[in-house]
Amino acid sequence: MLCTRFAPSPTGLLHLGNIRTALLSYLWAQNNNAKLVLRFDDTDRVDTKYIDAIRNDLSWMGIKFDKEIFQSERNAIYSKWIEICKEKGIIYPAYETKEELDELRNRLSKEKKAPVYKKHYAKEKDGLSSGLEPHWRFELPNIKIEWNDIIRGKVSINLKSVSDPIIQKSDGSFTYMFTSVIDDIEEQISHIFRGEDHVTNTAIQIYMFDQINNLQIEYGHLPILLNKHGQRMSKRNNDESIKDLREEGFFPMTLSNQMVFIGKNEFHLCKSLDNLKDFADLKYSSSQIRWSKKEALKIQHKFVQSIKNDDLATYFGEQFGKWDLIKNEITFKQDFVDWKDIFEKKQIVSEEKTDLNYLNDLSLNTNNMQLDTNSSTLNTDDSKNNRNNQSTNLHELLNKSLDNIQATNWSAILEDIKNMENGKAILKKLRLILTGKKFGPSLLELLGNMDQEIIIFRLKNALSK
Repeated sequence: MLCTRFAPSPTGLLHLGNIRTALLSYLWAQNNNAKLVLRFDDTDRVDTKYIDAIRNDLSWMGIKFDKEIFQSERNAIYSKWIEICKEKGIIYPAYETKEELDELRNRLSKEKKAPVYKKHYAKEKDGLSSGLEPHWRFELPNIKIEWNDIIRGKVSINLKSVSDPIIQKSDGSFTYMFTSVIDDIEEQISHIFRGEDHVTNTAIQIYMFDQINNLQIEYGHLPILLNKHGQRMSKRNNDESIKDLREEGFFPMTLSNQMVFIGKNEFHLCKSLDNLKDFADLKYSSSQIRWSKKEALKIQHKFVQSIKNDDLATYFGEQFGKWDLIKNEITFKQDFVDWKDIFEKKQIVSEEKTDLNYLNDLSLNTNNMQLDTNSSTLNTDDSKNNRNNQSTNLHELLNKSLDNIQATNWSAILEDIKNMENGKAILKKLRLILTGKKFGPSLLELLGNMDQEIIIFRLKNALSK
């Protein structure tokens, strides 16, 4: 049976580069009826909180695994295979101390030679090293390793320029290079997908597989995903983690859509991983790709626009009858909550207060507001001083008469305001008073769909001294 794996190191939070590898491995497994193994590379010092964080991130993304293994629990397996390697004569002991290795590296540099460690440099056991335990290295020949990469095509690496890797340290612990190979053998991995920064490791491991048990694996190396600064994404660079993006409000399918189509010349908005798997063909160029948060926001917005009324509870936790009116304003769940409250809650949404000069301008339109008054103080031909003197009366008048506003009058009122000399400023102020926002549905749509009691409440608050 075909089988692939995703092997995170639980030393930090997953970033987008990690999740892209996990996602494409999962979609490939779905398309090929293959198994998917989650392997925690926890041989180094790790924090258990990151194990739970990785599980949560993968689960949130909808990525499911058939099996989960921990390298820290497999020492007996690695010990068995290290003995097999000794019997085969494909590994050798070396007794150099760290200081001696540094000295060798400096000497090679002075001789203008590549700092490549091969067996002929190995220090054998002698009187000075009799009390030391050796570290063990896998012997690599000076040959070219070639393979047909699923993504990159033909790849060739000359092992002459690669040091013989340490596979077991002098303290008895095993290195990633060895444990990774043994786990792939034990789990019968058939395909491996990972970043192109692992190409040299792949060449080493292909040779190791061949020497240990002739396992044949197919590889696909993804182009490097760069952060906004043009650097390779990594935990050290504090790049945006999946946890951060989730807490910011991104939907998992937003990130999934971006990760599948980034680096391609096409884009299809998919609502589920089942739909998305049809486009996970692994046809990528070898060029490095820079991630764009701006593009992620665009995809998020497109995804939100595609949500139907009946699905609102799935994405936002509740329904809202005026979805078609506000959906163009929504990017994240909090936007949805804010707009729903604007329409449904009798609460102040803005501390905006009306300018009394604006109120006097508004007096031009009191006939449209059905104000119960015959006051002659609403004459628009008055001088500026006279207008200021009238403002208090107008203020009181509006407070008394707002309850008489009818929804059917708003169209005429807004049209009259629009035609005033400073009508645009008044309309902007009205929008802020009613919604607390500079943009949104048209004022006519707002006033025609908002509960009149809420409109009156907010206008009276804005008119209050």
